[in-house]
Amino acid sequence: MLAVYLEKKGISTIVIGSIRLHLEKVKPPRALWVPFELGRPLGGWITGEDSNKVDGADGGFQLKVMSAALSLLEKPANEPVLVDFELEDPSCNIDKTWQAPAMSACKTVTDEVRYLYGDWQEWQHKNGTKTGLSGMEISAAVDFVERFGSADPASNPNGEMSDTLRFRFCVDDIKTFYLEAAMNRGLPDSQQLGQWLWNECQFGALLRQRRIENREHENDRLKLVYEKFLVPGAWQ
Repeated sequence: MLAVYLEKKGISTIVIGSIRLHLEKVKPPRALWVPFELGRPLGGWITGEDSNKVDGADGGFQLKVMSAALSLLEKPANEPVLVDFELEDPSCNIDKTWQAPAMSACKTVTDEVRYLYGDWQEWQHKNGTKTGLSGMEISAAVDFVERFGSADPASNPNGEMSDTLRFRFCVDDIKTFYLEAAMNRGLPDSQQLGQWLWNECQFGALLRQRRIENREHENDRLKLVYEKFLVPGAWQ
């Protein structure tokens, strides 16, 4: 692990990990195990007025995690140090009354985007966030994704990024659009959001199908995108 190499060069390191078995086997000099969802080493973050509804579920909780990790610098690294962070992520299971947007009347991804657009705009306004890695409006991003790889692909707006990278960023923008629209209706946790997006939405079904269809794509870069960047492992 890189941390071991850096320590040998005199640079102190801390590793925050979500899989304890990996930390036990790799034995980095200093490690903090956190009982959070993969991809959230500092726990979740709730912004805006919603942060007041859950004690400790704003940035203050993430500071607690960072403080616990930084405190490991006080320990010598002559033997591996592994400490458990014992607090649960307060952003999980915080709104059991949340109701997912009903998507049954939407027959296409475009229908879903139109249905969710008002919620998404309200979320953006309340939280001051901005969606747009692809640099495209959401409707154009949907068109680009749906036609990507077909006999009639949508044109790439400019030459700043490759078609493959534009496709990946469009997918990320649309995912964010859906999740922000859903969060405008309450405080769902990641499991609630995942269940809704991947099992109840046309867009989730589209990405899952694309992943299956392109597992053996002849373009290695595209194959990697389809396999690793469309659908999280838990929902494949």
